[in-house]
Parts: sequence; structure tokens; C-alpha cells
Amino acid sequence: MVIDFLRDLKSYFKLKKLEKNYSRAFFIENKFIYKYLHYYINFKDSALISFEKININDQSRINLFIFKTNIFRQLVFLTINIRYIYSSTPGLDQTIFQKSKLKNNKYIYIQHSSIGLINAYNHDAFLNFDVVQVINKFQSNDLDIINKRYNKKIKSLKSKYALFSKNFKPLNFDLNILIAPSWNTSFFKNNYHNVLFKLLSEKNIRFSIRPHPTSFTKKEISRLELETIGYKIDDNDEIDFYNFNALISDWSGIFIEFSYFQKKKAFLINSPKKILNKYSKKYNDQSIEEYSRNKIGRVYEENSLKELVDSIASSTNEDLLKDKLEIDNFFKEYFY
Repeated sequence: MVIDFLRDLKSYFKLKKLEKNYSRAFFIENKFIYKYLHYYINFKDSALISFEKININDQSRINLFIFKTNIFRQLVFLTINIRYIYSSTPGLDQTIFQKSKLKNNKYIYIQHSSIGLINAYNHDAFLNFDVVQVINKFQSNDLDIINKRYNKKIKSLKSKYALFSKNFKPLNFDLNILIAPSWNTSFFKNNYHNVLFKLLSEKNIRFSIRPHPTSFTKKEISRLELETIGYKIDDNDEIDFYNFNALISDWSGIFIEFSYFQKKKAFLINSPKKILNKYSKKYNDQSIEEYSRNKIGRVYEENSLKELVDSIASSTNEDLLKDKLEIDNFFKEYFY
């Protein structure tokens, strides 16, 4: 703890000394967020503020400032003097991530998911940002609703999703499934992970599970529990969607990204919706994850997991690709 404090103290004074050289700062909360912000970073004029080590090239490490103690994490945000602050962490001014008291900086939110901005987020998740990136028409409509309800003038940045700007090359693999549930759903509570493990194992299908990191921090499940069952955990910083032939999820936005890259419909469990916004029922709004489930996904009820697995096991790669045109048209119509 003392060592972390001293290191943070050194990093803090280094950042303050170099602040004048930066026109932008990027708050990269953890290593999983970096891939969504990297696309927008110009290392010549950008400071990178993180709570943990992230993988960047050696030449750019001079721009990276890591803080591990809460006192300095908070102090950095309260005293930062850099004009534009980019983040993919919602809840500005609701957590340790707060606006500066020294300068009227501009705060820009960058999306790390293609899901809607209302149901799956707390009602105040975006209220204190000056600009919010919207990567599809549903998010744009959500931001309009938020502005109207809370009498805000948050500007929208209509632009392409950073993840969709990557150049992936398809690889050929035998059938390999990724199970990727969202957090704050009934996936682990209702033991879907146990049922799927049994069903997929009986079919001799290769599979991995990739829980949302928050499922671990909120203790919905632990790594040890999953490993004891026999699961292989996919915990790579970035997902190579071409390593997997099919995706099983519930309400995670990963199904939209999988469909974009693989041109295949994901297999979705129709569990209760993930709703974090306690006021969501007051909005007359359909989120993109609700609308798109039957457009770019195959939906199965909670008591139909065997049918879901049977469908995967009996599908050929050609079967899974038969909806390519429909998927292409969906992204062409709704995404920027």
C-alpha cells in the first residue's frame, strides 16, 4: 500500500508537469476498455490515465499514468487541466470519476457496446457528459429521449463503432462455441451455465465461457466455480470473433458484434431483460437489443436450452451463414 502511494505520488506530479503538452486525456479504466478508445488516441497529444496496467507499445508508455490508490485516482480527476477528456466509463460525477474543479473541461463518452443507452444503464449514466458517441440509430434516439426528459443538451457524436473499424481475417476452425452472458441477468442464478456445460459436453462440442468482468466483481460467479465445473474461461483482453463458429448469450451486446463480424445469427436465451434504469418503464422506447434479437439472433426460451444446443450441433457453417444478407442489411440500415 505504501509503495502504491509513493508510485502514485510520483505519477501525479509527472502528469501535472506534462499536462500542458496534452490537448486530450483518455480515462482507460481497465485493460478491457483500451480497445474501444485506442482507435481515437493520438499518442502525440494524449495522456492515458488508467487504474491498471494495459498493453501498449513501449514508445507510448511515456503517455501512460497508472494510479492504484483511490486518493490519487480521485485527486487526478478533480485537478486535471486538459481540455478534452475521453472515457468509456459511464456515471461521470457518480463515482470516483468526477469532473475537474480547476477547469471547465469537455467530457466525451465513447461507446464500448452497441446496446441501447436506457435499459442497461443507470438513469444518470450519461447526464454529465458534454458529448456522447452514438454508433447506431437506436442510441441516437435514446440520447434524444434522455435530453428531453432531463432538459439536457448533450451533443451526439454520430460515428462508426471502433470495434467495427478493426480488420479481422476469418480463420477456419472446427465447431467451437463461445458462451458470453451479460451481468445482472439470471444466467448464473438459474444455472444456465451448468445446463449448457452438460448439453454441449454430451455433443462433444468445443466451447469456452466469457463472463462479463462485472459478473466476477459482483460475485455472481467465480472463476474457481467455473473451473471446477470444467469450463475453459476465455479471458483474453480482446475477442477474436473468428475463433468461434457460434455464440450463445442472453442480453449481452456481444451478440450484435458477433453478428457483424461473423455474418451469423447468435443463439440467444430469452431470460428476463437486463434493466438497470429504474425509470425505464416511463420511456416509450425500444432498445436496439430488444429490436434486433429476432433480426440478427435466434431466440430460445429459458426452458429450451436443449433445443438451442441441438440446433447448433446440427447446423453446418453454410446453415449459419444463410442469413448473411439479412445481417448486412441490418447494419447498413441502423449503424453509422
